[in-house]
Amino acid sequence: MDYKPLTELLKDEKACKAIFDLITAGCGPPEYGQVEDSELGNITLWEKYGSATTRHIHITYDGSIEHYFGDELEPVGNAFKLVDQVRLLNNSA
Repeated sequence: MDYKPLTELLKDEKACKAIFDLITAGCGPPEYGQVEDSELGNITLWEKYGSATTRHIHITYDGSIEHYFGDELEPVGNAFKLVDQVRLLNNSA
């Protein structure tokens, strides 16, 4: 199967939401934003509303993922499940 590069992920809002929901284990808000930072080479998913503390997920084009809640680095969770989810969405993991 041919997978799309991670750079294509930003164009797929449904895929971004599925990844956000998986990483936040349902603790994330129902709305989120997404943006590409080409200088840093990553895609960022973040909370759109809520308390002053926000949740950010950075997905770099080399495949690494960081999950922040406020300024604290949070665990990503089950990495195998996350890779399966990304591939199920037809993106290269």
